[in-house]
Amino acid sequence: MSIQEITATLAEKVSTAQPFGKKIKFSLDGQTIHLDGTTTPPTVSNDEKPADVTISATLDDFKKLMDKSMNAQMAFMSGKIKLQGDMMAAMALQKIF
Repeated sequence: MSIQEITATLAEKVSTAQPFGKKIKFSLDGQTIHLDGTTTPPTVSNDEKPADVTISATLDDFKKLMDKSMNAQMAFMSGKIKLQGDMMAAMALQKIF
């Protein structure tokens, strides 16, 4: 799955979501997805913008998180995903995934 496909899937998932007041950056194999949860509805782009938290993972592991074949907390505990910044901002993603 490419960064463009993941971006499109994430945009579709948040298209009906309520704003959650945080900006989240995903760093996936050196590529960026920016989720702005301060807009209605939240917006998704591949722009390099400041965020409250940066979540780093491989494209493959992130795909597994999105399709729920990998548990986010287990992935974090085992080091498959890394957080930098406001951990509470990342918790807002539980409503989306």
